[in-house]
Amino acid sequence: MLKIIESRIKKAKKVKEFKEFQRVTELNDSIHEELDFHETVRKMRVDLIIIIVEMALLEKDQIESLREKINLVYDERPKDLTMRILFYNYNEIQELTGDDLTNVLQDENKFQTFYNLSMIKKKHYQLEIGFVYKKVKEIKTTVKSKIGLIHFCYSNSVCEQPHQMLNDQYDYYCLMFNDIQHPYRSIPFVKNFFASPPFLNSMFSRCFSDECYSRYCHFNNGNYEWLTTKKKPKFKECECHHGIFVDLQQNETECPEFGICYSGEINIADFPFGVGAVRVAFHGFDMDKNEIIIKQFKTKNMMGFESYVDTVAMHLQCQYISRLFESYISLLKEGKTNEEITMLDIRARKEELESNKTRTTENEEKERNELDSIKKVTFIPLRLFIETPRTSSLRRQFFDSKKISVNEIERMAVGKTIWFIEQPLVGSFEKYNSNNSSVNYCNYSYTMQCFSHFSYFISSQSFIITDLQGVFRKEDNLYELTDPAIHHQFLSHYFFAFTNLGNTGINQFFITHKCNKYCTALQLPPHPFQPSELYK
Repeated sequence: MLKIIESRIKKAKKVKEFKEFQRVTELNDSIHEELDFHETVRKMRVDLIIIIVEMALLEKDQIESLREKINLVYDERPKDLTMRILFYNYNEIQELTGDDLTNVLQDENKFQTFYNLSMIKKKHYQLEIGFVYKKVKEIKTTVKSKIGLIHFCYSNSVCEQPHQMLNDQYDYYCLMFNDIQHPYRSIPFVKNFFASPPFLNSMFSRCFSDECYSRYCHFNNGNYEWLTTKKKPKFKECECHHGIFVDLQQNETECPEFGICYSGEINIADFPFGVGAVRVAFHGFDMDKNEIIIKQFKTKNMMGFESYVDTVAMHLQCQYISRLFESYISLLKEGKTNEEITMLDIRARKEELESNKTRTTENEEKERNELDSIKKVTFIPLRLFIETPRTSSLRRQFFDSKKISVNEIERMAVGKTIWFIEQPLVGSFEKYNSNNSSVNYCNYSYTMQCFSHFSYFISSQSFIITDLQGVFRKEDNLYELTDPAIHHQFLSHYFFAFTNLGNTGINQFFITHKCNKYCTALQLPPHPFQPSELYK
């Protein structure tokens, strides 16, 4: 009898473990799918976009969200891109184009009426998907262009099997998202997409109109190829640009409200030396011929003033968290626990450490332990440079530095080119973890993974800092980092920095994060989605 009970207990545990594994796997797949979704759409360069939406299983409360999202995409499309929307339910299909599409999408009542009259069915019959693609084929025969097809489908039973027409016409239709066997988005993804806030995560609403610099890249085989060089230029080989430096100042609100402005000049290399996911980087020199790194967004669509401010704000927030990281460790070394330490204690210690740089905190036991081996973390300062003509009266206003509001800076920057300015990092550059949760296990950093976890803890589970990359300065026992990303629970925070994946990004980090010895030393609470075992 005892053996039977033990056997059933083991079986129950296995079932529980399997269900947990299945839940985490499904979540992981859904998150990766969302990341792939945005990346794929960003790379798509077509003349005609057809968005196909199966309306049959939409909930009533999702209709307005759908209208706002598609309207946003439609409004922000480039002028030379044709967009058509197909809504379908069973064997009924509605195509909206031109003025009809604009009128229906912009008016909430008209869209609701359109849905009620055309799409609602009491029963959801077996879907014959062929007629949808037949409609697409009819559109294709009348439009001589490269077509991109985005298909939101709820019908697993139908879409799991490849349709014969799709096998024959895959290249013809330029189907996106996954292999030909899966020309659709998974049901969890579609439901999450329609249920999420009206503004779109990351860059989906902008990705159709990305336009890269023709000076630095060219279009080849469906992708942009960047013209880069690894050779460091000499000062005389760089082009001089005049303008105004802007040092945005951090405050308690996460978003800078003012900046220190002063006139100057920079010298920029002809071609970038590096291309990242969002920005390109150039070598350059300042007025004193010191080397600097000059960065710019990859596409013109990203170059709104808000994007520059959000990016700098993100850097400032990361630097603030790095100071709290040092202060928190300092308090732990005095024998306090995380339950005893308050934010007031951490901020007070931060101010104390900043005012007394020589202070060191030793453990009460006078023995070296894990807390003493944790490295320091800092983020290099990020400035803006607003180009102006050399003889501009605006430059003369800032021969002496002035403190002005961000609103005044925005008015000053209208119609002008803006650059990011950084100091160069000296040493071997490493990427320790990335925006999509991957970890550098070849050069694993206990401190970097712990710092990301700490940022989630110290922010009261509201955001996490990822995409940690930079150099380690052994002589200072310090990581010097650049270009971080923040996943915030609210997508509106750092929205224009284009790297905030919200709760999706937070959960994805913890799905792949194994706490290490430093996480344990800092007494960081685990996240529900992370593995239970420690990284050794």
